[in-house]
Amino acid sequence: MKTFVGQVLLGVGLLLAAICAQAQDANAYTLGSGDVVSIHVFDEPELTIEKATINDSGKIQFAFGIEVQAIGRTVAQVQQAITSALTPDYLIDPRVTVSIIEYRPFFLAGEVMKPGSYEFKPGLTLRQAITIAGGFTDRASTSKMSVIPVGKTQQPEKADMNYLIKPGDTITIGESFF
Repeated sequence: MKTFVGQVLLGVGLLLAAICAQAQDANAYTLGSGDVVSIHVFDEPELTIEKATINDSGKIQFAFGIEVQAIGRTVAQVQQAITSALTPDYLIDPRVTVSIIEYRPFFLAGEVMKPGSYEFKPGLTLRQAITIAGGFTDRASTSKMSVIPVGKTQQPEKADMNYLIKPGDTITIGESFF
């Protein structure tokens, strides 16, 4: 009985650790061009924006002519910037919530059945991305897979099937000689 209870508690602990890690990843995610967010200001429906796409300039156009820089910031930082912009000239104590509605796509090129851009989902692995693209072609090499992470040096990184994809990543599946 003690062993069973210990296993259950261990399982619950591992589940909670995984949930916390996923929440930390979401908090650390920096917004980029192509992400879509919603902005809600509590008790101010005229200030609520259901869908705001972050464009290449990186700014979100908000009420009262307010522009907020979003690229390179976390959701919490954008939320704080909107709150600061509204205080005290427009609202005394605004309560703002910013949420990601859609992530920018990732790109898959090379030896997959359907190369192109695809919608990102949190927790997406390279294996899942390849499946979304219809799988490998007959000439694909599982040892020649690389990812150019968004916002880094633009140098390809070697990847395996468990590589965690991020929004905006460019994945290339190389060709096998045999």
